[in-house]
Amino acid sequence: MKLSAKLMLGFGSVLGLLLILAGISFWALENSSEGFNQYRGLARDTNLSGRLQANMLMVRMNVKDFILTGSEKDLKEYDDYYAKMRGFMDEAVSDIKKPERASLIAEADSEVREYGEYFEKIKKFRVERNHYVNDVLNVNGPLMEQKLTRILQTAERDNDMSAAVLSGHAMRNLLLARLYELKFLDDNAPVSADRVKSEAKDFNKLLEDLDRSLQNPERRRLLGELVDLKEKYMAAFVSLTKVIFDRNDVIVNHLDKIGPEIAKNVEDVKLSVMADQDVLGPKLQAANNQAIMLAVGISLIALAIGVATAGFIIRTVNRQLGSDPAEIANVAQSIAGGDLDLKFAEPAIGVYGNMRNMAAQLTQVVSDVRAGASNVASGSTELSASAEGLSQGATEQAASIEEVSASIEEMASNIKQNTLNAQTTEEIALKSASDAQESGGAVSEAVSAMKNIAEKISIIEEIARQTNLLALNAAIEAARAGEHGKGFAVVAAEVRKLAERSGNAAGEISELSTTTVSVAEKAGEMLDNLVPNIQKTAELVQEIASASTEQNSGAEQISKAITQLDSVIQQNASASEEMASTSEELSSQSALLENTMSFFKVSGYGSSRYSQPRALPVSHNPVDQSVKEASVAPTTPAPKPVTATHTSDMGGLSLDMEADDSDFEKF
Repeated sequence: MKLSAKLMLGFGSVLGLLLILAGISFWALENSSEGFNQYRGLARDTNLSGRLQANMLMVRMNVKDFILTGSEKDLKEYDDYYAKMRGFMDEAVSDIKKPERASLIAEADSEVREYGEYFEKIKKFRVERNHYVNDVLNVNGPLMEQKLTRILQTAERDNDMSAAVLSGHAMRNLLLARLYELKFLDDNAPVSADRVKSEAKDFNKLLEDLDRSLQNPERRRLLGELVDLKEKYMAAFVSLTKVIFDRNDVIVNHLDKIGPEIAKNVEDVKLSVMADQDVLGPKLQAANNQAIMLAVGISLIALAIGVATAGFIIRTVNRQLGSDPAEIANVAQSIAGGDLDLKFAEPAIGVYGNMRNMAAQLTQVVSDVRAGASNVASGSTELSASAEGLSQGATEQAASIEEVSASIEEMASNIKQNTLNAQTTEEIALKSASDAQESGGAVSEAVSAMKNIAEKISIIEEIARQTNLLALNAAIEAARAGEHGKGFAVVAAEVRKLAERSGNAAGEISELSTTTVSVAEKAGEMLDNLVPNIQKTAELVQEIASASTEQNSGAEQISKAITQLDSVIQQNASASEEMASTSEELSSQSALLENTMSFFKVSGYGSSRYSQPRALPVSHNPVDQSVKEASVAPTTPAPKPVTATHTSDMGGLSLDMEADDSDFEKF
């Protein structure tokens, strides 16, 4: 059986028991947690029941105080405690789910709502009671006393002793009625209300006697007002007694019954929760004790199996290792330190024997690598020298190509400039031809306009001649008129002078127009002759521009070809430099490999360091940094790989330096 299988079997059994132990522990914790949650829920229900009891008690006390005093403070405290009571009741309805307790809470919730509704009636009764007492009884009572006192005083003043006696007796009945009214407001007893009505009856009888005996108008007026006040007073008292008796009925038959019922339902809920707590506590304790006993038993079994597994693993591991782990560690440390010349004790079995075989194989491998590294270093030196010559030739070619490329670029620039100049000249010639044509048209129009002007001027000359004749006729008629026509003769003379001047001016303008028409016609003929010459010039310039464009295109193609050739040459130069650099790096790496292999102490080689063979220097001419950044792949074929042959018994490599180099490009 493998060591891993043994370890897995031993530790698997222990882990299995630990998993069982963990499962039992989890089960116990889960039961405890569930029981704790249940117990915590019961405790919350108990606490909630207590709050319901306390707040309901405060609500009932505030109701009692409000009934006795009617204080706004008691009413505000009632509202606060009732709101808390409603909040706790809503919480209880949502949290308490057990059917028997939920039904009790639902019943209590309904009773609390009913209690609140009946108290709202109590508040309305209190408002009505205050209205009758404060707005009617306490107002009309003192007024009746004042009226009756006034009657008594006026009767004594007028020596009306009968009216005075009746007024005194009536005052007595009125005061007794008000006194028992206050007593009724305090004790709400029917006997007090009956006494008020009895005194009011006697008071009413005395008022009737006064009505029959009084003769004084003032006293009769006071008596009439007193009777009206008495009627309002007694009507308000009757309504007051009804309000108080109705309120007391609500208190006795509803509030005093609902309050204890709510308290009883909440107390029943509390007792039910406490009974469940008394059952759940011992049950949780027993379950925890059972889980603890199971965990202890499984822990002892796991300990025994772990001890047996440890002994079994120790025996089998020693047999598989083949030697003491400390001895194997020493062998591994020696190999790690590079010492492969080791002596192993016999018999070498297990891991110890495998260590001996590993040391022998490492010795063979190190010897072969050293020999191969030496051959690679020698071949890389010769390869570096060849690459240096190749790089030098490529560098010279790249310089020549760059000179040619510069000349071609300069020639292409001149051709391009000539092309631009020819195109500009062509545009100017075409513009001149167009302008000449437009000028010819303008001259033709000017000639036509001059001819029209000449025609108009001849009309003006004719008008001036006829005006002169009319002025002459007018002068003749003025002379015939004699003294009366002198003024008209002067005007006719002035008109004739103006006609003569107009005729002279028209003649001069006609002569100038004729001369201008002649000159304009000559200019038009010259422009007609000039336009074909300008168009011919534009055509010749266009042909020159086309030829320059073709030359520019050819020069650009030559420049592109030279640029591509330069890129290829530079790539070849870069490849040769990279090959030289690679050969140097190969030589350096072979030396590094030899130095690394010298770390191992092998019989016949020792631990002497390898000295790197001297490589030929490689010059790095700064032709152009773009040589090393060219992205176009080289077109020269890659050299054939150098063949290697085994030349030593240790497995080393020998490079064939006489291989055919005809595949390399020559410069």
